[in-house]
Amino acid sequence: MDTSQSMKLLILVANSNFYPSNIMIPFLRKTWGNDDRVKVIYYQGGSEENYLDGDKLYLDAGTSIDDTCEKLLAALEWINKNEQFDIIFRATTTTYLDIDNILKFLYQNKSENLYAGILDYYPPIPDDKIKKTRFLSGAGYFISKDIVSLLLLNRSKVDKNTSSYGVTTVYIATDDADVVDRAR
Repeated sequence: MDTSQSMKLLILVANSNFYPSNIMIPFLRKTWGNDDRVKVIYYQGGSEENYLDGDKLYLDAGTSIDDTCEKLLAALEWINKNEQFDIIFRATTTTYLDIDNILKFLYQNKSENLYAGILDYYPPIPDDKIKKTRFLSGAGYFISKDIVSLLLLNRSKVDKNTSSYGVTTVYIATDDADVVDRAR
C-alpha cells in the first residue's frame, strides 16, 4: 500500500539570517527539500507579522538563540492553524535527511502520540549544580499533530526566560507530565 498519500509529513526547518543557515536553503531545496512526498517549511524570526512566502515562514519573534523556543512555538501555532499535517519532523538547516528512511520509520510506527528522536542529556557533562535533563536532539525529531496541539494548549507553562537552545524539546520531554504521558 502506498501510504505516502495517506500520511501528511511536514518538515519544519529552523532557519535564520546567520551563518550557516543563511546559505543552506538553496542546497536543501536541491536535495532532500525537493521531495514531492513531503512538504517543507523553513521558519525564522525577525518579522513584524507571521506569514508564509513560498516555503519560508516569517515570524513575529526574535532572531537570537535566546528566542529559539518562542520561534518554534510560533511556527507550530501557525502551522497548526494553516497547514494540514499528521506528523512534523523538526530539523535545522544543517541536518541532512533521508526522506525514504523517514517515511519508512513513520509507516512502521504510530502517527498519534508520537514524539521521537535521538535521546540526549543536558548538561552533556555531568554537573552536580545542574539537574540532568533528558531531551530529543535538535538535529531532528518527530512530533505528531495531537502532541503539537497539547503543547500549544500548555504553551503558557513554557519558561520563556530559559535561553537553552533545546528548551522546547526539553519542555516537551520533561516538564509537562501530561505531554510526556501522551507521547509514550
